[in-house]
Amino acid sequence: MTHEEFTHNAQGAETFRQLTDVPEEQYFWEGYLRGIRRHYHGERFGTADEHTKWMKLSDDETRRDLGDGYRAGFKGVPIAQVSREKGGSEHGENHTGSD
Repeated sequence: MTHEEFTHNAQGAETFRQLTDVPEEQYFWEGYLRGIRRHYHGERFGTADEHTKWMKLSDDETRRDLGDGYRAGFKGVPIAQVSREKGGSEHGENHTGSD
């Protein structure tokens, strides 16, 4: 992932986090932001223990959104793809067309 891609993805996730009033969506984007940082910076961001804990959050029903977001970010899934999969567009609007 290039620096430009990282910046684009992180800025998009921060925008989505701020635009939503739905707590679960906010948690997802918070997790995504942390995961994309770990993906881009590697082991220089956070500790191995923190990474393991974040990866396991998807298994915890009460923290699943944080964990799912973290996993998507850590995998380096681009913001546009995550947005489409979550039912929106890259600009935070509802996705109604077909790809």
